[in-house]
Amino acid sequence: EEIQPWIEAVCHTEDLDIPDMIFGRKRPKSLGVSYVEDHAMCLFGREIRQSTVLHELAHLSVKAENHGVLFRDELVRLTRAHLSVDYAALLHSLFVGCNLEAAPWGASARQY
Repeated sequence: EEIQPWIEAVCHTEDLDIPDMIFGRKRPKSLGVSYVEDHAMCLFGREIRQSTVLHELAHLSVKAENHGVLFRDELVRLTRAHLSVDYAALLHSLFVGCNLEAAPWGASARQY
C-alpha cells in the first residue's frame, strides 16, 4: 500500500507505535475504523485519504474511541503537523463554531 510508508513515517515522528493495519480497496470512498484496545486500524477505499488516516491515528494516539475534546485536539495537532496548517485551522474553526470544546489554536503547534 502506498499510504503505509506515510503512516509509518507519521508514527515515527510522533513516537507512536505503528498500528496493525488492514487495507480494503473495494469501497469507492475513503473510510477508516480504529480499534483502540488492539492498537489497530482498518482503512478502506480505492484512494485512502491522509485525513482519514490522521483521524484514526488521533483515536489511537489518545486512546479514545469517542470524538471528545482529547480526540479533537489531537486531530487538529496531527493535521497541522502532517497535512496542512490551513486544513487544521478549518477543523479547529469548525469545532469552535459548533461550540465543541477545543484547545486554543496556538496549542496545536508543535512545542519544542
